[in-house]
Amino acid sequence: MVVIVALFAVVLVGAVPLGLARVEVGNCAIDRRLRRLRPFTWPAAVALALAMLMAPGPIAAALATPWLLLGAGFGLAAILALLRDPARWRPNRRLAVDLSLGFLAFGSANAWLFAAGLAPLGFPPTIVLLTAVHFHAAGFVLMTAGILAYHRRPSIVAGSGIGGLAIGTIVTAAGFVGVPGAAVAGAVIVAAGGLLIGVATIRVSATLDRRPARWLTTLAGGALFVSMPLAIAWAVGTQLGAPPFALDLMVRTHGTINAVAVAVPAMIGWALEAGAGRAR
Repeated sequence: MVVIVALFAVVLVGAVPLGLARVEVGNCAIDRRLRRLRPFTWPAAVALALAMLMAPGPIAAALATPWLLLGAGFGLAAILALLRDPARWRPNRRLAVDLSLGFLAFGSANAWLFAAGLAPLGFPPTIVLLTAVHFHAAGFVLMTAGILAYHRRPSIVAGSGIGGLAIGTIVTAAGFVGVPGAAVAGAVIVAAGGLLIGVATIRVSATLDRRPARWLTTLAGGALFVSMPLAIAWAVGTQLGAPPFALDLMVRTHGTINAVAVAVPAMIGWALEAGAGRAR
């Protein structure tokens, strides 16, 4: 569990705030409110990372509360956007943004529960932690990477990858709470979506203006071709009763690649590219 928490802290501090800086829901009034929240994302992410590294309890819960409130704020923005514009329910980039913010809000709630030492519906702490990690890393960061790639160059590949991630994230969460077969199905769907986003990211990386941005997004896209097959192999092998390697090794490989070689480089790369656009 220590390794999972440490990798989660890396994603929290190194990727999620950069992703939130790129989020636009496409509603001027709501986006103005979101911009007011963004200065608080870095300190809140650091506070949550510290909370996750502490023993669960009141102090950790207090440190995690700012992130819980921020997640709720971004999630509420997505809900308001959906309520104000029924057309957003059709599959498109705006719906993907709304879903990613909803996933972030749900992940932040689970992170707070883990920090507080609470077990909703009797779920063990590991399940609460894995749910928080899953909804931050796959549900928000990787979805955001796909959305940014699609925005730069719309394609069926990127759109399909985003759709796969959205569906797979929900199915995987169902597996965490014991729905038979959901863990395997979710892992395969997420992995397929992640591979498509890897393709889309590599394709679009050549069009970026800044060389470091091209390098970082290419690294992130390529790393998905290592981490996602590992997820498929682990899920299918476990379902068949013959996991290809120990769980600890799975966490240290798949988890480390996703945090260090996918999430952080992707979000830094897109942030650098956004800076290049502002400089012109």
